Amino acid sequence: QIVMKPSYPMGKLASELYTKFIFGLFQDELVGSLDLLVKPVQHGGITRFEVTKSGIANSRYTVDYNLSVSSMTCSCHKFEFAGMLCRHILKVFVAIGVRVLPDKYILKRWSKNAKDDLLSAVLKSSKGPFAWQCNDLYRDAIRFAEEGTISPVIYKTRKIGALRRAGVACEL
Repeated sequence: QIVMKPSYPMGKLASELYTKFIFGLFQDELVGSLDLLVKPVQHGGITRFEVTKSGIANSRYTVDYNLSVSSMTCSCHKFEFAGMLCRHILKVFVAIGVRVLPDKYILKRWSKNAKDDLLSAVLKSSKGPFAWQCNDLYRDAIRFAEEGTISPVIYKTRKIGALRRAGVACEL
């Protein structure tokens, strides 16, 4: 079990759902939200929050909360680009009393069981040697992806190797 630095209920759920690496990123965002200040501003049916870093005037983000569809968007767009909630939205969640991360913000690809679900779907639709080949390729792909996140050099080496195996001309 991973220990959450500040103990929030949403952090406990995240530690149970996310992989260890992704949970570390989530925890960094949650801890980073502690230095932020939130000020609500009403804009029609959408509540806008101004989120600033305490003591830094030029660090200003806006989080829009649409109550009718229960969704939040931040001007940094981290969730849209990376699939991870940013510290600004997490700060607003804490400010408005959200204790559990809404399901729509927990992407399956970051969960502990994402690999198992994908593999079982492939194997259910496959029979015989094809299933074995899919399983073997899948394990290699996951291993390469995990190794590729360690450093930019390893990522570039793996990427170029994969392109060369696919017959694409490329240079280091």
